[in-house]
Amino acid sequence: MICKMPETTSLSTRVPARRTIHALSKQSISQNRDAFLFYVEQCNFELHVARITTSSLTFKDPDDEYFGKEIGYRYSLLSFAEWEEREKEDAKLYPKASKHNSFTEDMKAKANARDGGVCFIQAISTNNTKLTWLVPPTLASSAHIATEGHRPCPIDLTEEYKDFHTIITLEESVLSPFLENKFGIDVEVCQLLMSFNVIDHEQIDDKDNYKIVIFQDFPGSEKMAANSRLPQASIDGLNDNSRFYLMGNFKYCLSVNLMGGDIIEDYPDLGSDLIEEVAERGFQSPTDEKWKTTLGQEILDYHRDDLPDAFLELLD
Repeated sequence: MICKMPETTSLSTRVPARRTIHALSKQSISQNRDAFLFYVEQCNFELHVARITTSSLTFKDPDDEYFGKEIGYRYSLLSFAEWEEREKEDAKLYPKASKHNSFTEDMKAKANARDGGVCFIQAISTNNTKLTWLVPPTLASSAHIATEGHRPCPIDLTEEYKDFHTIITLEESVLSPFLENKFGIDVEVCQLLMSFNVIDHEQIDDKDNYKIVIFQDFPGSEKMAANSRLPQASIDGLNDNSRFYLMGNFKYCLSVNLMGGDIIEDYPDLGSDLIEEVAERGFQSPTDEKWKTTLGQEILDYHRDDLPDAFLELLD
């Protein structure tokens, strides 16, 4: 299961094509999940801030011109585990990557002393725990996390990400799914939604923060989902740096598990033409056979609240 965001007001019947494509990419996501999140970049000059929201956005360029933008990547990013394997296989392309993702003895000692063998996710102490990064240094970025996660950052930048506060202790049973980005912690869902005016202050419930979001099933995932939230002791132990990287981990999980914003994989023949037509001319010819297609039905369902009654009557 996956946490579902609040619904938003429907879009106009005439919207930029790429945003429509993104909104309709429900089926273009990994694992056939029954709900989806938007993973977007808010563009402001040269600053890119990774955000999540269920609303479609209009982006503003430095000259105050509004433009549509394909949101996210059309393909899923590699998981932490997959990157580790690739770095091992191609040492020439990723020189010394494993070295830069290793812990120093001092960092291990500090993390072990802090955690005492207690799992960050399960709040239990066992003999089967290991240390891991919230975000491996070679997949971090100096300005933001996950928005450039499609490639490792330059090796000479990784040292600044080596802080024992960004290391956590995990029980072995959850370590593999964590490295495969099969689950993540939604740290500040309310703040992210507020930044796009999707919800207001009155709708905020702190209990919505730090939710455990399961993207793919794995042994023990149902039990983890039932607990639903990061243990309070783990939340209390976070500082600004570890909280930032925990958010970065979740954003990277979104990039691994969610397709970016194109439905061409679902509708290679019809998708772009029909979407462009709706974007440019709105809804016309309600009796046209194209509205009986799977994609046509999906487009109509998405815009139904904005369609004129006369148009809907002719559809029926």
